[in-house]
Amino acid sequence: MTNEEFCFKKELDLARKKFISDGWITLYSHSCYLENKVSLTVFSYLVTNETVCDKCMTDYCWDISMGSGRIAVYGDNSYFSFAKEGIEPIIYVKEFKTNGNYIRYNDISEELICYFNLLENCNNKQNRKYLFIDDNGDTDEVIIVTEEKVSMKLKYLQEYLAIRKINLIICFDFVCQLNSDLCTFDIEYKDDVKNENDLVYNAQIRCLMNDYHSLVIGKSLLKHGNIKTIGCHYDIKKQYENFIVGYDEVGNEALLTCERTAENYFKLTYFKKEVLDKYYNNPSLYKVDGFSISSDYFSLKIDNNNENYVAVFLVELSCLPYKEQKYWKSFNVSPQSGMGISKSYYRTMIEGNWTENNEALDLYFKDLYEEFDRLWSDKFGWTLFKPLNKEQKYVFASLHLLPNNEAKSFCELVQSMALLLIDCINDEITKNIELDPGDRGIIKLKKFFASHHLTVSPLIEYFKYLQDLRSCITPAHRFSESNKTAKKAIRYFGLIRVFTTNYSSIFYKQ
Repeated sequence: MTNEEFCFKKELDLARKKFISDGWITLYSHSCYLENKVSLTVFSYLVTNETVCDKCMTDYCWDISMGSGRIAVYGDNSYFSFAKEGIEPIIYVKEFKTNGNYIRYNDISEELICYFNLLENCNNKQNRKYLFIDDNGDTDEVIIVTEEKVSMKLKYLQEYLAIRKINLIICFDFVCQLNSDLCTFDIEYKDDVKNENDLVYNAQIRCLMNDYHSLVIGKSLLKHGNIKTIGCHYDIKKQYENFIVGYDEVGNEALLTCERTAENYFKLTYFKKEVLDKYYNNPSLYKVDGFSISSDYFSLKIDNNNENYVAVFLVELSCLPYKEQKYWKSFNVSPQSGMGISKSYYRTMIEGNWTENNEALDLYFKDLYEEFDRLWSDKFGWTLFKPLNKEQKYVFASLHLLPNNEAKSFCELVQSMALLLIDCINDEITKNIELDPGDRGIIKLKKFFASHHLTVSPLIEYFKYLQDLRSCITPAHRFSESNKTAKKAIRYFGLIRVFTTNYSSIFYKQ
């Protein structure tokens, strides 16, 4: 141990910084090391009265101890929410003894939890996290509670102090006991009281029973700021992003806010198709169709029936949380000749003709897939394609045209199409038909159609080549263009060379 460690230089530097590090503040901590020869304790409480706060900071002694400061009932049956006037615990150290068991954990002020409406994510009482959920459904860690430490994200604490116009006092108690025989540096006895900027402490070094003792006890003050400067998450002022709606007189992109105003109402703005990837890739959170994106937090009207872009009426974007608006802004593109809303969007969303089919190939396929299965069920009493199980429902929901020619995405698309059209073929088709050993899905389906005197050669051919294409590009096998089966499948779908062409042709063959 060095002299600086014995005198707690590092810990005092932390106290001067109000125990703030990397955007977090320590509200409570307790640790021991060197066989309990060194003990470090930090404890916090709120001071709700400026006069009381000034008085507290004239003395290095703690104003309440851990576990105290809670409700008080006096002999005349008078009740007080807090035992000491002007002082309110923010950390509650709770201890229980029952049936020979000892239970100890740290709790947080319920008023603080309620102010931010924090969600408790709890493994057990000794290990918890409190999460803030924003208007987009995203979570942010605010408080982390363990048996040895409680930390809080500083920006949330600053807002809480500012909105209530109260201060936080962080107390500390550092103790070190060192055997004189082990001391390798000169010891200078002292008993000093220091009163620095928002910091007061007593530092003692003394000798007791052949041991050197170093003790530092004190307080650090974190004052509240101005809520107008800090900001409040309850502020209802809505923010609006600017989007490209055309060009100005010198040819620069013209931007307009998405706020709902009369002049903005029929302005269109356009986005790359990739803007939808986030939503397609999270089907448990978002639903995407030809005319909207919806979630638990917003519903946005879009025209998803154009192959190369997404069109949105400018004012519709105002329904999005600001963070989501900024996400869309990153995919905003300038309008080009020929861009506009699709016929299906106009007839459905403008004219109110809800029988209009989607135009985009992927959406049209999904519409037909569901309609076909419904009509088949009406005729036969069972669906041709078995419903996906819970773990695979995302496959249908996330199926969409590829926004770019990426091989990985194409492989995933082929596997999804094969799953929906081949692997999901219902075994009901095998009833009352004669099968040969080794007959599998597509052959079974062919024989079923034959037993009903139906000629569906193009459909069977499509299924066969889709199966072959999946087999030759699956990540489980090495792809080779010399493979004859692969060549036929590639030629059938008009891919020319797989991995170097327009992959949307997988839909055109249908």
